[in-house]
Amino acid sequence: MDTQPGCEQIQEWLVAGELPPGLRDHVEACGECRFVAELSQRFGQDAGRSRSAGPLGGALEGILESAVGGGEPFLGRYRLESQAGSGGQGRVFRAIDLETDDVVAIKLVRVREPEAKALEVAHARRVRHPNVCRVFHAERHGELRIIVMEYL
Repeated sequence: MDTQPGCEQIQEWLVAGELPPGLRDHVEACGECRFVAELSQRFGQDAGRSRSAGPLGGALEGILESAVGGGEPFLGRYRLESQAGSGGQGRVFRAIDLETDDVVAIKLVRVREPEAKALEVAHARRVRHPNVCRVFHAERHGELRIIVMEYL
């Protein structure tokens, strides 16, 4: 029985530049693997070298380590400056919005339920309170959710 490797293994190969030829179709069909492939091209193969295990998966953790403090924009418009926090599902980064010069928080979380809705984002958009940060943008790539929000 021939089993296809999981997304985490495929992402490791992408970052290392060693993707087996038969897996290109998977990368094109999988939103998360496609996103990691684009990031690994942008931030280079050095991203995989100082990788630490974490809730986002080794390949993505390595890319994010390379992106922090680098000159290349994340998501096309944010410069990641430092990690602001982490937890069991993901990480939060302090970033600069290069279009507005605003300081923002970028939260990357692993969402395991394929049909999960962005309830955190929806609820945060409805609440107006000084102790609740505003949500500016959210997107999903496979199991990876990215939320750009006010930095408090």
